[in-house]
Amino acid sequence: TTNSILTSNNIVFKKDPSTKEEDSIATTTSSSSSSSNILHDDDRDVRIKNGSNRSSSSSKNASYYPYNMVWPLPQHASFGTMDTSICLDASSFAFVIDENGACCRTAEPMSQSCSDLYEAFDRYKLLIFDHTVPSSSSNDCLSYASIYVQHSNSKLDFDVDESYSLTIAASSSSSSTLSEHEKKKKGNIKISATTTYGAMRAIESLSQLIRFQYTTKTFMIQHVPWHIHDKPRFVHRELLIDSSRHFLPLSTIRSIITSLSYAKMNVLHWHLVDDTSFPYCSEVYPQFCNMGEYSSSQEYYTREDIVDIVAFARKHGVRVMPEIDIPGHTSSWCRAIPDICTASKSILSPAINATLTNQVVFNLLKELSNLFTDSFFHLGGDEVQTVLWDEDIETVKYMKLHNISSSKDIYLDFVRLAHDTILELGKIPVGWGEIWTNFGSTLNGGVVLQKWLIQQ
Repeated sequence: TTNSILTSNNIVFKKDPSTKEEDSIATTTSSSSSSSNILHDDDRDVRIKNGSNRSSSSSKNASYYPYNMVWPLPQHASFGTMDTSICLDASSFAFVIDENGACCRTAEPMSQSCSDLYEAFDRYKLLIFDHTVPSSSSNDCLSYASIYVQHSNSKLDFDVDESYSLTIAASSSSSSTLSEHEKKKKGNIKISATTTYGAMRAIESLSQLIRFQYTTKTFMIQHVPWHIHDKPRFVHRELLIDSSRHFLPLSTIRSIITSLSYAKMNVLHWHLVDDTSFPYCSEVYPQFCNMGEYSSSQEYYTREDIVDIVAFARKHGVRVMPEIDIPGHTSSWCRAIPDICTASKSILSPAINATLTNQVVFNLLKELSNLFTDSFFHLGGDEVQTVLWDEDIETVKYMKLHNISSSKDIYLDFVRLAHDTILELGKIPVGWGEIWTNFGSTLNGGVVLQKWLIQQ
């Protein structure tokens, strides 16, 4: 993964300035009405340390860390005590849009992002209330969560606002006079977000706070009141999948996307094609559908498949960034169109027909950029074996004819062709760190670099 939100077992939150405990991850404060616990990181000031230097919490402070704490740990969270809780009415629970904000059902026409939010409501109700409960167990339980969304037309992209606040209050009665039964009566749940995608993150957090109690057969939220204010530490939180070296069925990709939404990760980096195979059935160059398969079982994705995956991901608050690795991982192209490659069919080459080679690169990138709606398009550029051009007779002749002194210049020409194409199509090119190692500031200033080698 790249820029993952948090790593396991090595996170130390900056302590609340009010506490005197040096190693606390949670601090205790009290008021006249109730006690609460605070966990926050002061503007996401997370200390990442080696295991040997990691601060540890005392058992006293660890006891204030609730078992149903939201993950990833939010920027700020305060919560009540273990014995204060509310129950939810599984049979009638609903997410209700605040009419003072965006995404009301009466709004016409309904925006795409609002429609996605309503689908998320239905999806999470099935996810949260996964046990059948007797009707009597839901008496006096909370039956709705109020959601306020400020903007209805936000596009899911790199800079979308995913911040939210989530407040879960107990009964308004004085906590000192509540009986055990009354403590579980109706409170209220309020979500506020700038965009629908922030609201989706809030609903995910809410779902993690709700637990099924087997003894009472009720859905409960403990440690109320909860006050959570959260936003991502990284705006880009991705998982990379490779469907070329190992074909991934569409059902598997959907499962991965669903899992990403549970962890509030927001980018699926789809390494679509490589040397091993070209598993996209291009409509511009249909020969890829006959010669670029991973195996004889015709494992491909159609343009409709890609459109469906992109839409499925969007509905889960996940962007899909495609990767077509040019020019170092293109031998699968050669099987489909030999005239754009070296004689060994191992890498793209301008030698036989430079115009055709450039056309194929441009047309394929244009076709795919129309299917993937994200503003980022990854073009690889790593692991280019320039010796393949040095050993190809026709490429050597081409270099002499055009006064090209080094095969590294052919490498740069392909990188620039890919980047210029994506920029012309209105998207942002992304490349692996080797392009910077090799070409530095000669690259277009609009290129985003992604590191995978330490020496970069």
